[in-house]
Amino acid sequence: MKRPDKDLSWWIKWVASLGLLGSLLARSIGGEGGYYVLDNALNFIGVFGWLVVGLLWRDKSIILSQFAGTVMVIYVLYEASS
Repeated sequence: MKRPDKDLSWWIKWVASLGLLGSLLARSIGGEGGYYVLDNALNFIGVFGWLVVGLLWRDKSIILSQFAGTVMVIYVLYEASS
């Protein structure tokens, strides 16, 4: 499958990848509860962005893994807010 350079999916995948890297950074420097909200917000941007890319590419493995990740992050955010 040809994936044209710099179409919509190109931009989304880079924003999502930077979100995931930012989440890892926030988690690694956060200590106990330091950057918990930022970590989960960036993680959500990353997994949801990759879910959208998987849908655009019709790639079932990306869709499945990122759907599961999105559900888990939403659950964590829901539990943290209650």
